[in-house]
Amino acid sequence: MARIIYPTSFEKQANLFEGIYTKHVADGPDSVLLPLFVQQLIDPDADLTRIIRGRVQNELFTTLSAESTDMTQDCYNIWDSVFSHYRQGVQFLKAFFKGNVRELQNWTIPVDNKGQINYPSDFMERVKLVRAFYRRNNVLGGASPLIPFLTLHTEGGEIVPIDPAQETSSTEEAVLLYKKMLKTKKDAEEHREQRDLLFAPVLDHIHTIGDFLKKLFVHNPHKLGEWGFVIDDSPREAKQRIVRILPKEIKTIIGIKLGSTFSNTGTVELNIYKGKAAQGQTILLAPEDTYIILRGWGTITVQNKDKKVEGEVSYFSTKIGA
Repeated sequence: MARIIYPTSFEKQANLFEGIYTKHVADGPDSVLLPLFVQQLIDPDADLTRIIRGRVQNELFTTLSAESTDMTQDCYNIWDSVFSHYRQGVQFLKAFFKGNVRELQNWTIPVDNKGQINYPSDFMERVKLVRAFYRRNNVLGGASPLIPFLTLHTEGGEIVPIDPAQETSSTEEAVLLYKKMLKTKKDAEEHREQRDLLFAPVLDHIHTIGDFLKKLFVHNPHKLGEWGFVIDDSPREAKQRIVRILPKEIKTIIGIKLGSTFSNTGTVELNIYKGKAAQGQTILLAPEDTYIILRGWGTITVQNKDKKVEGEVSYFSTKIGA
């Protein structure tokens, strides 16, 4: 069966409605959509206005999202180096204070009683650790056991000393970028929400129009292309599904592939019925039994009469999302 492939991005959805509108206006009084618009109270001009306003919000959303991404990149370009130095320093102190968990805790290092370091995943929680780490180093001054690590730190085989003041400054720079990123991301999401709120009625109308035209041109679905709809009439690949039937449950299954097997893969007997109700001709399906799906049996109702044991069936579905 032919189906409409609806676009998922805002701009393509907006373009689709504009195509529908253009076709509708060009057809004038002969437009097949006129009675639908009257019946469903669809005002295409009002929808166009919503699209214009939605595009303003979408542009703001897109711009701010890009800025947020750039800020995130800039933040972590700074932060990754700082936190890497911190972790190296932690490992140095862990070796220095081997077996003395209390000393590590004095540096606010997240260590458990077994000596396992458990770093938090949250950015600001990690920032607190780094701040406390270098604050402790500054308090100890020349007596800090971290001094050899800081002065003899190597990168790529060369000695590259770590400056605690620079690490602290870089931390605050990263925090500033992180907070700006959060604010920008929040603003972007608010514009996206406004866009979606404005466009929601238009999207509903697109689907209403698509469904109407599909039924109107049931024998010529590709005619919907004149309004901008994309039609896919390729055969759907059947996918195997497993469905559990609770004790005493009656469940209806739709979209079963013609000619495929419907199998009882559970351990209890099941009754199956043609259609959406447990009535009419009953077929008893014992465990490991299968039933070949004949024409008219694409929808089956399954009944599990057992009071305690869950049933299970396996079948092949052509229904999207089944």
